Amino acid sequence: MAATQVNLGLLSALRQIAVHDDRARVQDVADGSGMTVGAASKIVDRLERAGFVRRLPHPTDRRSSLLEMTAEGRAALKAGMRAARAELGRRTDTLSPDELAETTKNLDALRVAFGGRAD
Repeated sequence: MAATQVNLGLLSALRQIAVHDDRARVQDVADGSGMTVGAASKIVDRLERAGFVRRLPHPTDRRSSLLEMTAEGRAALKAGMRAARAELGRRTDTLSPDELAETTKNLDALRVAFGGRAD
């Protein structure tokens, strides 16, 4: 899987792993992405097959494993975020400054509602 072919689901999972200093549990991916553990597990399986993450034994929980992002995963995340920003730029170029400000305000409210913080 080429780094530029990362879909939004995979990109979201990679971002969640990055938020946890490149090491996270499947539960962390699920919680941060707003998906079920089962869905997150399937996405993580795809990331692992692509070589973007590897599973490591959890140091304190034998029932769990840690996902560690690989160099390929970091490159995929970087390329995916660059592509997402470019696409977002293309799609918002048609908005007036007032429409863009209102859209930004609404997106910030959604980010906060989903447990993030407004920037």
